Amino acid sequence: MTHTRGYYWIGVIILAIFASFILIPLFGSRHQSPVERAPLAHLPNELTENIGKIIKSQLDVFKENILQNAIKPAGNSESELVLSEQGNSQKEHYIFKNKGGDEVAGRGFWSAPGMAERLNLPLTKFSSLPLKKEIIDDFVIATVSYYEIFDFTRELVYALQAKNPKRKIFICDAGIKKQRQEMVRKWCNVELFPISFDAMPSHFYNLGNEGYRPFCVVEALRRHDALLWIDSDTNIKMYDFRKITTTIFNNPSPEISLFVPNSEDFSVVDATDPRTFGFIPSNNAKLANLPLYHARVFFAVNSASLYREVLHWWVMCALDEECLSPVWSSYDNCFPNVKDRCHFNATSSFNILLANYFQFDQTKYVYNDGEAIFAVNETSWIKGKHFPTLCV
Repeated sequence: MTHTRGYYWIGVIILAIFASFILIPLFGSRHQSPVERAPLAHLPNELTENIGKIIKSQLDVFKENILQNAIKPAGNSESELVLSEQGNSQKEHYIFKNKGGDEVAGRGFWSAPGMAERLNLPLTKFSSLPLKKEIIDDFVIATVSYYEIFDFTRELVYALQAKNPKRKIFICDAGIKKQRQEMVRKWCNVELFPISFDAMPSHFYNLGNEGYRPFCVVEALRRHDALLWIDSDTNIKMYDFRKITTTIFNNPSPEISLFVPNSEDFSVVDATDPRTFGFIPSNNAKLANLPLYHARVFFAVNSASLYREVLHWWVMCALDEECLSPVWSSYDNCFPNVKDRCHFNATSSFNILLANYFQFDQTKYVYNDGEAIFAVNETSWIKGKHFPTLCV
């Protein structure tokens, strides 16, 4: 009996070692270097080639099916909230309507049971329309910070306080160190909102996909009627915001305005993984003519229509990793045989939703003189250290 048990465990160990040689290189992290992913170099060449051909053929079929099923043509847009319960998961579907009334339903966004309730979603209280100028004038400045960009945040707050000492500032905390959290709480007119990552999907821990951004925007609007979102690494050239608010109030669509110094050289379609369109259908032919704009600086009002047709779905996409950042998608690595098609995560989904909402007319939500007010900083900008005013 003892010998039998010994042989059993020896067999288990041998199988485990063999499996690790095959499975780890194949299914390891997609962030490993090419050397770390070197395929089965230690196995006989013939066996390696056969295994590689089988796996490659299956992956090619799988990827091709995903890409073909993701793109759904449609016309001009509306959206509505559709809830359904399926087993232990909740799915919400974005519905795209064209002028003829035909509907294209997106894939259901998946969220863990009770997640929406824990996050107090969807919002239920909104600013009244038509907008009053007082609402637009009384906006909060919102941004996000974490340990890697904290110096940028500190400089931004210092600059804002110097010229607008009474302006409220909302900082979404996506990973500020505890000692610095205590410091921020002493800054004048600054509200710190820590993200509870324990309540979020695991992919939120990857700050590179910017899943936190739509969530922070919605949380700021939950507390304030309007916001001016400014990325921490943005240099403000003009500190008198009256020009901004006057422009917004006179805009035919004052609910949201992007203040961007420049756009990308490629379209929304070129900068979006096709699988994201499976969740948020659109008119890809029209999107192909629209440049991608980064949401570094934008003004938004907590209106019911903007939330229900744009911001809610932006959050839902962020909560579902397949929509926010599909596997194989990357800023750097474009799809094989598809020229210049990459994916910009939360920025891509935001551009689609805005285009749908404004029926593909970017003049309704893009402020072209943004460069006169805002500029994106270079890293060297934080060499000098300034400290915000304290209110102990």
